[in-house]
Amino acid sequence: MKESLFIIWQEEDAMGIPLIDEQHRGIVSMINTLYYFMKRGDAEREQQRMLEMLEHFFAVHFIVEEELMEAAGYEESESHAAEHERFLEELRQLRASIEQVNEPLQLLKSLKSWWLDHIKVEDAKYVPAVRKLMENV
Repeated sequence: MKESLFIIWQEEDAMGIPLIDEQHRGIVSMINTLYYFMKRGDAEREQQRMLEMLEHFFAVHFIVEEELMEAAGYEESESHAAEHERFLEELRQLRASIEQVNEPLQLLKSLKSWWLDHIKVEDAKYVPAVRKLMENV
């Protein structure tokens, strides 16, 4: 299958925080699984289930991130948590409307955009504080 991955995990994507890195790889894996179904023509049948899985996974991931940021004394943890909640709300709305608007490629592009913008930019801001915390544990 040509172009079997929508997002390719790069080692430079790693934050150096093992639990967070594994969760981020899991997010990429789920997005790529949705892409797999889309390429096979099964996205309509599977996207609701994949979105539900993503929503649950993101919620757990965000709890872990927020607890680590708080424990590390990261100054922008509240605004970061608010960004998480905004994203979860967007994902909930997307799930609710997916049956009326069946555009799996647009869904994938939105998820990829969020990955690039939030995880690579916003998450990178808390990394020094959390790494320092992890060194002292």
